[in-house]
Amino acid sequence: MSARKGRLRLYGKGGKFREVDIHPKLRTELQLWLDERPNWPKAGDSPALFLNAKGGRLSARAAGGIIADIAQTAGLDDPTTAHVLRHTLATTLVRDKGDLVVVAEILGHARLGDHAPVQLALRARQGRRPQADHG
Repeated sequence: MSARKGRLRLYGKGGKFREVDIHPKLRTELQLWLDERPNWPKAGDSPALFLNAKGGRLSARAAGGIIADIAQTAGLDDPTTAHVLRHTLATTLVRDKGDLVVVAEILGHARLGDHAPVQLALRARQGRRPQADHG
């Protein structure tokens, strides 16, 4: 994390690294965690930002469980996963007439049409009937 730049470097699919902007409130919370992290069991053994109870890298499955617990605590009826949140972000940005190239970049896609909400927006903006992609 670069507090000065307000950016976070992420390791994602395909072994690719990318940087994303961090909201100032999130930056503050992340800094609080980074101050606490050295006190976590075996934290020095892992370069990962988020750790499990044993000090290892927090798995995608465990992160998904945390997201589901938070959604349930918040009283959300629909199943909530990281993928649903990602899809919601993309849909919201596209509906707000966000720049499609920027939306694809935020999602980490190499190509503009690699995400369903972006594909739907492209079809709508081209005057074609939007169809949901199932697959």
